Amino acid sequence: MTFNDLTGLMPMLLPAVGGVFILVMVALGLDKDIRWPAIYTVLFLLLSGSQAASLLARGYRDELFDGAVLVDPRALAFHLIFVIVAVLTVLSSAGHLRAEGHGYAEFFALIQFSVTGMSMMASTENLLTLFLGLEILSISLYVLAGFTRDQVNAIEGALKYFLLGAFSTGFLLYGIALFFGASGRIDLPGIASHLASGRGGPADPMVLAAEVMVALIAAFTASRIVGATGVPPPGGTAPPA
Repeated sequence: MTFNDLTGLMPMLLPAVGGVFILVMVALGLDKDIRWPAIYTVLFLLLSGSQAASLLARGYRDELFDGAVLVDPRALAFHLIFVIVAVLTVLSSAGHLRAEGHGYAEFFALIQFSVTGMSMMASTENLLTLFLGLEILSISLYVLAGFTRDQVNAIEGALKYFLLGAFSTGFLLYGIALFFGASGRIDLPGIASHLASGRGGPADPMVLAAEVMVALIAAFTASRIVGATGVPPPGGTAPPA
């Protein structure tokens, strides 16, 4: 790995390093005041965002790890969006968590790991890298959904989200396997090239099945986002399944 490659990875790596740093603080018992983990999290996120802005201003574009990671202006722009949302989340939640008695620094580590997962998904044209980013994001969100574990709705929401994620993971992996079986490639340009070469001929059942698997994941995700608007506040009555 060259210095140029490491530079391109820094926006994605800094939130991960920040998350590990917060976990080390927790292990050493240095998280007594939740304000310090929140401050360190904001610092790591701002460093990551400034690095992404610098690369974006330079028009940086490079394929890393044999094309598994693609850092280009579009990916960097998405990363900046993720960082801004994460910083706003940290600033708005620190005081609330302390007031509600859930002032645990692990919350901020999970936020940073989520940013890493989202950035990995935005910085790839490889289905396996996409899957890894999705899993990093999903595992963090499973824990965040049930973070206030003394509330029944939080535990129920986390369990439902975990079950949905488990089914979605199965469909996604099956779809990736079918795409690979049909085209021999797991990168999106290679799959697109294979599909373009067969245009006008009979439809490949394996490709159709793979497309259905991926479409199911999108449908499941959209349904849960819409359904989340009906979740009642703590202590309320759960909506019918």
